[in-house]
Amino acid sequence: MCACKVLGRGSVIRLGFVAVESGLKNELIYAPPSTPQETTKPVLVFFGGDVQDYPEVMEAHRDNKRYVEWSLTETTSLLASKFPSHHILVVKPSRMERKTFSCYDNFVTSNSVGAPTHTPGIAAIIHLNDLISEGLRSAQEKTEAHITFPESVEDLTLIGFSKGCVILNQLITEFHTVKTFEDERHNVPLNFIQKISNMYWLDGGHAGGSKTWITEISVLNTLASLSHIKIHVHVTPYQVEDEQRPWIKRECKSFCKILQRAGCKINYKLHFEEEERSLFSHFKILNEFA
Repeated sequence: MCACKVLGRGSVIRLGFVAVESGLKNELIYAPPSTPQETTKPVLVFFGGDVQDYPEVMEAHRDNKRYVEWSLTETTSLLASKFPSHHILVVKPSRMERKTFSCYDNFVTSNSVGAPTHTPGIAAIIHLNDLISEGLRSAQEKTEAHITFPESVEDLTLIGFSKGCVILNQLITEFHTVKTFEDERHNVPLNFIQKISNMYWLDGGHAGGSKTWITEISVLNTLASLSHIKIHVHVTPYQVEDEQRPWIKRECKSFCKILQRAGCKINYKLHFEEEERSLFSHFKILNEFA
């Protein structure tokens, strides 16, 4: 249900379904900046992982209710506290299989548990660009007049957590398409790429048997060439020390090494190294990353 109450600073609002020109739509959650904004008026977009949903949905689930502290609305509040000068937009998956598996079909082709198939193109960039514009317009209609909204986004931070990292992986695959085959169709994607200042991969993982991290050298060389984008990688043993999924550690290591060899400076951190692997520590990275 979409909230209709007029909200101010420090509040979280469910915008409901936001549709773009293509006809695609995603539910969005929004939080306004809580500190005076810089002239750039930065925007942060977050993509969550499996299990994360509205709190009432998680509370009604036998297992997922244990992690309601990291519901999408609570995570929106958490991000607002970490990034107080940013407009926060949290993108809800278009499909939640079995009320657990996040499937971001509007950004990347996904199977029944949300494992992606990454392909070249520009569709995810176009959808995200339009979704941000329409999301901010919707938020402006539902917030107090003293909150200043950017006429155009100039400073963008993208964060993927767990399954949500598949969108970042699709985006960088498309960055390579745009930079390799530049033509008049790519004016919007090129402008969008120039707005991105930070990309965060937080403990990426999905139920597929590979490609949790992008390891294609050409794609990562293109990403490294975009020197205005700062790359942040935060992981926990839950993903990178999982003996049942050893490819996650190998791919994460390759992702970082290829980017570093290409001249990219990565902010990398392994959290909870001394703790026992657990799903709780996986979610706690949302509290710990900086």
